[in-house]
Amino acid sequence: MSYFFQSSNFQEQKVKFASESKVVRVSGSNLAMIQMPVPPAAIQSEIVSILDKMERLKGELEAELGCRSRQYANYRDSLLTFTEGERVRWVRFGEVATIVRGGAPRPIQAFLTDAEAGVHSIQTGDIRPTGTSPHPRRETT
Repeated sequence: MSYFFQSSNFQEQKVKFASESKVVRVSGSNLAMIQMPVPPAAIQSEIVSILDKMERLKGELEAELGCRSRQYANYRDSLLTFTEGERVRWVRFGEVATIVRGGAPRPIQAFLTDAEAGVHSIQTGDIRPTGTSPHPRRETT
């Protein structure tokens, strides 16, 4: 029934029985007048079976996604976590990036580009504690 209440069929019928006020209201007796489709029991059972299967698959996919997310975080952290004694070169940000203070140019759309010659731009407010940026962008120079 909850699916039917969200359907356009229900909404179209509800309009006929709604009372006008600040909040659209349909009385219980008027709600009882709205018609809804009721398939035969065999079809209802088939629908339930399919929906149950989909729900199980959804649960399996969510569990797999959780495992893959943890696996990704583990690999990311193990591959990108270094100590000073390891054979990596530690450099200052200024050696690998041009750091410019200030907000993004306005309007930002005028500066965004897909061109290879564009400059990668990350705003410090965009950087999450995980080290990811929700929307990396390339700007024109």
